Amino acid sequence: MQLKTSFFLVLLGLSLILAAQLKVKIKVDPKIEKLKAETKQLAEVHADFSPSCFSYYSPILSGITDQYEAEYGVCVSNYDNATAAINTQWQAQREAMQNSIYNSCNSLQSCNNANSSLTAFECIANTSAEDSKIFYGISSNATDAAAKIKDQYNVAESQQTICINNAETVYVTQTTSTYEELNSCLKNGYV
Repeated sequence: MQLKTSFFLVLLGLSLILAAQLKVKIKVDPKIEKLKAETKQLAEVHADFSPSCFSYYSPILSGITDQYEAEYGVCVSNYDNATAAINTQWQAQREAMQNSIYNSCNSLQSCNNANSSLTAFECIANTSAEDSKIFYGISSNATDAAAKIKDQYNVAESQQTICINNAETVYVTQTTSTYEELNSCLKNGYV
């Protein structure tokens, strides 16, 4: 009975170690959950095989988790790098627009320095008319740039989604296969 309990604790420890190692969120796969439950039952029934089976398969499962974590990290890093590159690509145009806005506002502000109300209003009327053309161009260019940036972000996000999906597929496939092998070991008593 004590041997059975100790192997159950080893199994529980393995689950906790794998869960603690996995710092990224992965979809729960029903087949893996079913295999884990089967592993728990088999470990209790075949306690005499448990030590050798777990000592062999635990590092494999841990390696699969480490691989998934690394691949997931690459996906996130690639996305971060892509969005940073997009921001850098558009930085000069953004600064040019900001300068145009600043210059237009400053030209209107200079109208406040007029000596008379008439001169001030004439300055404001003329400057505003000219600035309205500038602001229309800024608005048009900003709308166009925003649409292009949104497309670039969508591409980066799609690439990240595909990358994460591929990493998850490998993780689920390898984990499933390894749990099947572990359960076979627990049933049959050999690695």
